[in-house]
Amino acid sequence: MPRVSARFVASLFAVIVLLAAPLPASAKAAAGSDAGSAAALAEQLGLQRVAPPSPMANWPTYIWSLASGRYVTARMSQTDGPLQARADIASTWEVFYTRYSDDGESWIIEAQDKYVTVRISQTDAPLQLRAKVVSDWERFDLWKTPDGYSALQSRANGKFVTARISQTDSPLQARASTIGLWEKFIIP
Repeated sequence: MPRVSARFVASLFAVIVLLAAPLPASAKAAAGSDAGSAAALAEQLGLQRVAPPSPMANWPTYIWSLASGRYVTARMSQTDGPLQARADIASTWEVFYTRYSDDGESWIIEAQDKYVTVRISQTDAPLQLRAKVVSDWERFDLWKTPDGYSALQSRANGKFVTARISQTDSPLQARASTIGLWEKFIIP
């Protein structure tokens, strides 16, 4: 089970309570209006769209990889901060802020005044903390799997974010067509 400092747990308590709230009617309507292939895939996999409790709020959170048993970290000491599931304890580099994007349908993830982007121009579309503005590469769908975990799907290429544990310090990548162990996360 992941280890978290008491300070971090206290700061996330309100977020957990709010995320447990029922999905707002506007978000339910948006979920039904997605493009056919994404909606069909979500239905086939038994996924439920997750909406934040408030479109404008930035919620502090962490991302914990089920496959690696570690927290996702944004390597701020490296150019373009690759996201990697490598931290044993959630600290400064493991805190992300999530909210709905201005389109009202997708999530954006940010930290340290930069947005998480999917570099679809590169092989296996790595996730990096590098964008200063939100465009297509910075938008995600957040899904709840039937077994209660979270899965992130890139709006840029339609692929699920994966933590490849077969490679040491490999960046998270938007490369999976379906959800397996490597694509499951805890995102409170």
